[in-house]
Amino acid sequence: MNDLTSEDAVSLSSGTHDRIAHDRPLEDRSSKAGETPGNAARQAALVALSRKALAGGSLESLLDAAAGDIARVMDAQLSKIAERLPDGSGFLIRAGRGWRPGVVGQAVLEGGSGEAAGYTAAKTSGPVVVEDLRLETRFAPPAVLLEHGVVSGLSVTIPRGGADPYGVLGVYTTSRREFTGDDREFLTGVANLLSFALQRIRSEEALRASEKRFRDLADTMPQMVWTADRNGVVTYFNRRWFEYTRMDEATAFLPGAWVQALLPEDRDSAAEAWREAVRTGKVFALECRYLHHAGGGFHWHLVRAVPVRDDDGGILQWFGTCTDVHDQKEAERELQELNETLEHRVEERTRSLIRNQRILRKVATQLALVEQKERRRLASELHDYLAQLLVAAQLKLPLVRRSLTDPEGQAFVDQLDDMLRESLTYTRTLIADLSPTVLYDHGLAAALTWLAERMAEHGLTVEVERVGDEVPVPEDRAVVTFQAVRELLFNVVKHAGVDRARVRVEHRDRELEVTVSDRGAGLPPAGDRDPVATGHFGLVNVRERMAGIGGSFGIRSVPGRGTDVRLTLPLDEPREDPDDPRQERKPPAARSGASGIGPRPDTVRVVLADDHARVREGLRATIESFPGLRVVGEARDGTEAVELVRVLAPDVVVLDVNMPRMNGIEAARLIHEEGSVTRVVAISVQNDRETEALMRAAGAVAYITKGSDLEALGRAILAAAGRG
Repeated sequence: MNDLTSEDAVSLSSGTHDRIAHDRPLEDRSSKAGETPGNAARQAALVALSRKALAGGSLESLLDAAAGDIARVMDAQLSKIAERLPDGSGFLIRAGRGWRPGVVGQAVLEGGSGEAAGYTAAKTSGPVVVEDLRLETRFAPPAVLLEHGVVSGLSVTIPRGGADPYGVLGVYTTSRREFTGDDREFLTGVANLLSFALQRIRSEEALRASEKRFRDLADTMPQMVWTADRNGVVTYFNRRWFEYTRMDEATAFLPGAWVQALLPEDRDSAAEAWREAVRTGKVFALECRYLHHAGGGFHWHLVRAVPVRDDDGGILQWFGTCTDVHDQKEAERELQELNETLEHRVEERTRSLIRNQRILRKVATQLALVEQKERRRLASELHDYLAQLLVAAQLKLPLVRRSLTDPEGQAFVDQLDDMLRESLTYTRTLIADLSPTVLYDHGLAAALTWLAERMAEHGLTVEVERVGDEVPVPEDRAVVTFQAVRELLFNVVKHAGVDRARVRVEHRDRELEVTVSDRGAGLPPAGDRDPVATGHFGLVNVRERMAGIGGSFGIRSVPGRGTDVRLTLPLDEPREDPDDPRQERKPPAARSGASGIGPRPDTVRVVLADDHARVREGLRATIESFPGLRVVGEARDGTEAVELVRVLAPDVVVLDVNMPRMNGIEAARLIHEEGSVTRVVAISVQNDRETEALMRAAGAVAYITKGSDLEALGRAILAAAGRG
């Protein structure tokens, strides 16, 4: 404050009174006033009072200095500063010069407009000048002034920001005196200085009271509470901070000292995060570990700080808290460990269930094969013995007929011949039903044609379509497949409500696909297919038997529009078991159709990419349950998917969004940028618009969530390939 100039003093003292006069430079006013010693003294007094007002001293000392300065500078015998009482009934003389003992601090002037102080306070146009108090008619002269022999006086209002004035400032002489314009201006300036100082003091008192309430409140909070200035320097810690960290105040407020209360491993990251928050002005939030000196060890805390801004958006200070979340973090850790344990147990039990399921499938398949072997043995016994005996008996009948001459004997022989013929026909039928020889003699395709002809006996016309070259099928797989087709055709007879069905046999390199179709009543939606309620145990049996020989079972059905059941069986080694640790994991490669004979022109060739083997297996079964869809390659990540697309040039590639090495978004973008004609269909467990938007921006033409009806995937692939 030592560099306060006279211009600053005039600026502070101008206030709302005579502001136009003070807008002139001080040099002009001094020059106009003739640079008199009185003016210089007034300016010096204003500077001194301005410095005192800005220095932040007590109100009493400021009022006392002002009362002394105006009396001295204006050469007056008395001066007073009277404060308006709260109820407005009068004015208490708070400071003054020249008064007898007992006046300052005790005497109260009347506050009505008929009294001197009240009149001055009510006057808003400027100072009140009294030339001779004894002749005053505007108001009743105060007794205390008369008692002190006051003759002339000059008084002004001390303003208070638009509200009722703080009080009255006045000087008095005991002889008649004419007060000049400079006198009035000086006294008005002092009043404005006092007004400014009073507002500042009241604001500081209110701020101190507010800060005390804040500190009292902060000290009662269980969290550690702190504040920092706009530059991030800590300015306050509540009591809880010192209790928790055991720091002393001399240390706590040193630059960066708060970081030392953290676990050493967390200090650098916490300090950097705080510097970044101060630099950007963003909300600060961090989980870190504070050393718990009182209890030992460390506790996790959530540290948050928000910036307090001014009306223009500038940061004034930061307000922060440190909340102990150790119990929550420990609970989260325990929950995570529990989840991992549960996941491990679920995984173990799942593997166990899968192993048991495979065992049961193999047992079911073996039972089916054993049953078929027993059927074949019985059929062979019937053919080799019973049927031969019946034929031999028929051959003997002509001899018997020739030996009989009576009509009754001839009629008996005819009846016996009819019975033998009927028995032989039944035996042949029984042999065929037990084990059709055509299956073993001529193969699966011929056996299915024979089965179609036999179904006519049950009122069902079956059309058999063969696609591709006929290939030999291992006997065990041929037997299971034949039994499955026969079960499916009898299901059509019992449940579909139609008299026509279709069997399609297609050879695809190392696989054989058999599709049984009808356009009958159809099946309920997948979620409603309860075998107990619907009686469709045969479908479950067919599925398990096909899985037992390494094949697959797919079904597509629409209520009222029919059912398509597709059976796929391998012609060479069984399909790789993703859960069997004894099998070496092979890199993904193109499946059948990638080379050699090649796929049919009307087949949509699909590459499937997902990093979970079980998910790929399920997706493949879903995709290939649609007629016309063929999975020609499988990949475990985006990098492998891109390579397969380059090599195989499929019609459609199905990409999971979340995959290692390269995710689905990057893979789709790379496929699109390379100009591939392959269309991309995205699948994801996420069901949010952002992920879908990213995939579509990368080139995907469809986005299917794994939690939805997966039949939508097949429809999306067909649509992407222009077959929908």
